[in-house]
Amino acid sequence: MSDADKIKWDLKFSKKDLTLGVGDSALNDFLSLKPIKPVLDFACGDGRNSLEMARKGIDVLAWDCSRIGLQRLEYFFSLEQLEVRSLMLDFDDLPDLEPEKFGSVWISHFLPSEIQLRWLFDKLPQDGLLALLTFNQLQINFNPRFCLEKDQFVETFDFHHLIKYESRIDKNSHHDFYIWKK
Repeated sequence: MSDADKIKWDLKFSKKDLTLGVGDSALNDFLSLKPIKPVLDFACGDGRNSLEMARKGIDVLAWDCSRIGLQRLEYFFSLEQLEVRSLMLDFDDLPDLEPEKFGSVWISHFLPSEIQLRWLFDKLPQDGLLALLTFNQLQINFNPRFCLEKDQFVETFDFHHLIKYESRIDKNSHHDFYIWKK
């Protein structure tokens, strides 16, 4: 991840009002499967999904590349007197990272590389879940470079690991939603 990308995200978060959006509706589908804890919210931004999980008593690890995004996350958690462990990192440096243990992974509105996805999956314990919800090519007014191709990750892991795959429309956003189980 380039310094320009980090600056772009810091700038985006610094311009936002000090309010937090609601968590993704697909998060409830993921949580209904009883993910092993703690749950890593990968590319968490300012924590809208992290906070939803914490409100439900789930231990959350929050990782992002934006210092400003993580400062906002910590602010929102402090307002509700909830705890979160956050880490600022460059997503391209994952292989060098000795991560804190996590049981499951949630990724929303971030398009990981196949290398990043495999790294996260490999770090899961047996029966850990990895969920990915992000824009697909039907999304309007969004750079297609950051959108999933049709069936892009269907065959990434052995077929028996994929327990859910669907295209969905949430609040006028076109998403593909994957859940894998290790």
